[in-house]
Amino acid sequence: MSSQVEDVQNAARRHRHLHGRALTAIDDAVMITDADCRIIWVNPAFTRLTGYTFDELQGQNPRILSSGRHSEEFYRHMHETLRARKVFRSEMVDKRKDGTCFTMETAISPITDEDGNITHFVAIKHDLTERKESEQARQDAIQAKTRFVSMASHEVRT
Repeated sequence: MSSQVEDVQNAARRHRHLHGRALTAIDDAVMITDADCRIIWVNPAFTRLTGYTFDELQGQNPRILSSGRHSEEFYRHMHETLRARKVFRSEMVDKRKDGTCFTMETAISPITDEDGNITHFVAIKHDLTERKESEQARQDAIQAKTRFVSMASHEVRT
């Protein structure tokens, strides 16, 4: 019987180890907080993206990343959604340690215990900086083309 217990314990240990490796390997930023919203873990992608080390983030509230670009209503909606045990999804503008801002596609999920009590939150943040810059360049090109066509049209008429 003890051999079966050891087998189950070893399988559970391997399973936890695989989860940890998977979260560490993800290219998107992953952050886990406790129920009081204190950061307890971030993956390497999170530290690369934000410029903070794990030691600087551990125990902090995620507000450390606040860019000041979101309203009180935005955060109220986020907290209400999470307290209702639902996933909150939104684009968010966060701030790196060096003060530069970046846009993230963010999904935050509450994690509950077997009684339905929230024990943790996990946030997965996908950096949209390149996509936003590309969209801005495209918009700038469209505006330049529109100005050129307008000027050329005006010149032709005169």
